[in-house]
Amino acid sequence: MPSAHVTLVSVSPYSQSNFIVSKKHDNESDNDWESRVCVERLHLAPDGHVCIPAAQLSGAVKNGALLLTQKVPGTGGKGTYRKHFDSGVFVYDNLILPVKRDAVEWEWLMLPSNPNNPKSGRVPKCMPKIAEWTGVVVYTIYDQVITETIFAEALRLSGIQVGIGRWRPEKKGIYGRYKVKELRWQKEE
Repeated sequence: MPSAHVTLVSVSPYSQSNFIVSKKHDNESDNDWESRVCVERLHLAPDGHVCIPAAQLSGAVKNGALLLTQKVPGTGGKGTYRKHFDSGVFVYDNLILPVKRDAVEWEWLMLPSNPNNPKSGRVPKCMPKIAEWTGVVVYTIYDQVITETIFAEALRLSGIQVGIGRWRPEKKGIYGRYKVKELRWQKEE
């Protein structure tokens, strides 16, 4: 089984929206609570560095496979690559960024109070913003139908049209876009 060692570089800022578990204290204002707990929106490594979860990275390339126009050879022009990517491409390690939690830039935005109900009204929320990032991600390819060329195209499309994190292109946003700086395809020996 091959693996792809890929150097990714941000094209737009990256933002996260991890689940907040802290409850509001008695007599704490909404803005004070938001200021106190906004750091919980970050995905953090044990040493305090911000990380991009492996699931976001593998999910993006799997959704990028939906955008491929090529059909799987031997399927009479009917087979797509989506199912091959879903069960055949994995990222096992989070991408640790060189920025620590205390160095993250924050932005206050008016966002829906309940993201699942856009008509719920807007409230101020403090969201993380990482202006630039880069790193090496290792994708393990289990499905032999996925060639280096097909994988590279799905990855390219995922960086432009899918993205990662909060307010990414897939969700009608502009954050979380990236490009491939280098792709090294390694066959298992």
